[in-house]
Amino acid sequence: MKPEILIWLFPIVFMIHEFEEIIFMRWWVKKNKEHILKKYPKLGKQVLGQFDVVSTEAFSLIVAEEFLIVSFIVVFSAFTNNYDLYVGLILAFSIHLLTHLIQFIALRSYTPAIITTLLTGIFCAYAFVNMRNNELLRFNRTLIFTIVLTVVVFLNLKIMYSLVKKIKILK
Repeated sequence: MKPEILIWLFPIVFMIHEFEEIIFMRWWVKKNKEHILKKYPKLGKQVLGQFDVVSTEAFSLIVAEEFLIVSFIVVFSAFTNNYDLYVGLILAFSIHLLTHLIQFIALRSYTPAIITTLLTGIFCAYAFVNMRNNELLRFNRTLIFTIVLTVVVFLNLKIMYSLVKKIKILK
């Protein structure tokens, strides 16, 4: 597949994954909260605590804001042929996917977004291999973009969760 097509497909792949989270997160947390808190009391309280106060609407707002960032990076990457930036985004997203995989393994049951984690993970691996095989990547630049975008994504999520709590888009 042409690298240009892979770049434009990523926002769609991203949203397919996010839709699974939006649709199933609150239901899953409600259903599994006690089990998780028994198995992982400290971590469970910290992670599940944000979903106790954040509504589906607030979570959707966070996803929408992330989608805008992803779309901006994709458009910029496409118009500048900056494949290192694009793969940095793919790898940062893959780190996010890895957290879902760890949750799934730790809990040994369905977790929100595990189905699309597997599917979008295949896309990310394919995109990375495709870009590498087409010799479009420079290791140092790709690594720097991956690190920077991973930090940006996690800081952005922290800021967005704080923001939706402050503007009272709660359950």
